[in-house]
Amino acid sequence: MHGVIATRDAISMAQEAGLDLVEISPTAAPPVAKILDYGKYKYEAQKRQERGPQEAEGHRGQGDQDAPGIDIHDYEVKMRSVHRFPRGRRQG
Repeated sequence: MHGVIATRDAISMAQEAGLDLVEISPTAAPPVAKILDYGKYKYEAQKRQERGPQEAEGHRGQGDQDAPGIDIHDYEVKMRSVHRFPRGRRQG
């Protein structure tokens, strides 16, 4: 991040680095540009396109599955058993 710099300076910086100066937002004031390897950027964009939308959004692993629903009756039964459980004393 270099802030606002002259176009000539930005072009020379990109050439020195062996990269490309790519205009990101031409309608912004001042226009926004980025120094990057445009060939690599296009290649990665093409690979994302080929993988499809399901992989582009991220992998849904087993941890993303919804937990099974617990019926209210099951919850009430469990709560009654917790309240019946002796507190602070050992049985036996």
